[in-house]
Amino acid sequence: MAMASRGRPPSASGAPQPSRGQLKSGQLGTWDLTISTVANIGPGIDFYFAFGVIAVTAGVGAPLTIIAAGIAVAFLPRPAPAPRPLTPATAATA
Repeated sequence: MAMASRGRPPSASGAPQPSRGQLKSGQLGTWDLTISTVANIGPGIDFYFAFGVIAVTAGVGAPLTIIAAGIAVAFLPRPAPAPRPLTPATAATA
């Protein structure tokens, strides 16, 4: 019996069979993919529609807070400096 990639036996069509936990080819249909996409868009679109209500309720502080948070998030990718190793003080230097 010929073995496919990673030791999985091929199916009748010759394509490798998915291992446990993986999807088979053609298992997800258009409806499944549409539901998954809408579920991923939901949190972002919720903020889009709710921001007006937040701004009216909280006043001027809400937009300023969002801008400040955006600036803070912009600095996240910057690498942090590596911590210096601590050297214990000895009796001679103390």
